[in-house]
Amino acid sequence: MIEYDTVTGEILAIRTMRKRRAEYVPGPGRAMMNGITDMRRQYVDVSSSPPVLADKTPVGATWSARVIAADGVEEAVLSPLPIPCELIVDGDPVTVTDGSFEFSANAEGTYGVQFNHPHHLREVWEIEAT
Repeated sequence: MIEYDTVTGEILAIRTMRKRRAEYVPGPGRAMMNGITDMRRQYVDVSSSPPVLADKTPVGATWSARVIAADGVEEAVLSPLPIPCELIVDGDPVTVTDGSFEFSANAEGTYGVQFNHPHHLREVWEIEAT
């Protein structure tokens, strides 16, 4: 059984149900469907009736630069991004609401940026600030 978010279609869990066990009831905003899935590569298309499994796609976003000056001014821009989406930037969550993410740094180093979205494949990038 596949447990998913009824708004986003994100697959939350894959459950093995035993006939003798009491039936599992998902919590609010969650639903169940039969099927076999790889939750890293699929999501539930909740716009279909009934909902169906769909393949995640690459986000297709690109960076304007992968190396920037560590001056707090020069930026690397990642776009286009789904609206809204969440990035993890060096461990901190950042919500993107306008379809692009602008990154700058005051300190030299390599910064990790991770993209997670229920309908797209996870991606990880590094930006170098020198």
